[in-house]
Amino acid sequence: MKQAASALIFVCHLLFAQSPIVTATKWVNNWEEKGKGREQLRKINGRWWSEDNREVHPPAQEGSFWTLDSKPGTCQFFHHRPFQLERAESLHLWMSPQAVEAVLGQPNRTLGTNEHGFWFYYAANGTELSVRFMGDAGLGEAKLIDLDEKSRSVASIESELGGRDIYKLLQERATTKYQDRRASKLSGRPSVVTVPLDQADPAPPKRIVPANAVATLSVGARRQDVLSRLGEPSSRYAITDDDGSHESFTYDLDNGETVVIRLLRGIVTALR
Repeated sequence: MKQAASALIFVCHLLFAQSPIVTATKWVNNWEEKGKGREQLRKINGRWWSEDNREVHPPAQEGSFWTLDSKPGTCQFFHHRPFQLERAESLHLWMSPQAVEAVLGQPNRTLGTNEHGFWFYYAANGTELSVRFMGDAGLGEAKLIDLDEKSRSVASIESELGGRDIYKLLQERATTKYQDRRASKLSGRPSVVTVPLDQADPAPPKRIVPANAVATLSVGARRQDVLSRLGEPSSRYAITDDDGSHESFTYDLDNGETVVIRLLRGIVTALR
């Protein structure tokens, strides 16, 4: 009898540990699907979530609409367990997805594939960690995003970058790999003259966008509006799935911050 009671207590503790900690709830009108009526939002890890585990942004100061950050199925959701914020400083450039998971654990949710995509982790205080994988190179970006949407690079990654542009580093890595492969093929062949590769053109200076220009945009703006007001982004990422074309534009602002604008089928869905 005692053994059965102990087993029951263990199972209860296990289920409780796996359940997300909801600190608040709120009923809102569901505007996404006709006829659905009201939907209960849950506040978990400092952020609001829909019933199908998409992040929901509260309305602006004078607004009334709660905004979903993506269409159903855009991101793959796994769990609401909070990650330990201090573990982010164990990240390094070029880590593989397997190495990142060994350090941080399974992400809360993902966007895209492991080779070209984003992993998202959420700390208990609401801070979001966004990890970006850039093809065969592995981890190329890791940013912490506060609840007020201010972002900053993880200190360990920023230190390794040393003020250098990530795309220039990727170009240098690709050039080095090509030279190594070429040297390996030519090794052991006498009387072969090798010609050094031309130096790649230097990366253009980082483009800075006025913060007040970004303030003129909002969810629902068109792609051409973004490009006409802000110009070409510092970097862009795009994937296509059953919902259509997903794009992510990154801009560096004159106030030192970085903003990421996400679009679906040419329409802005989030500004972070």
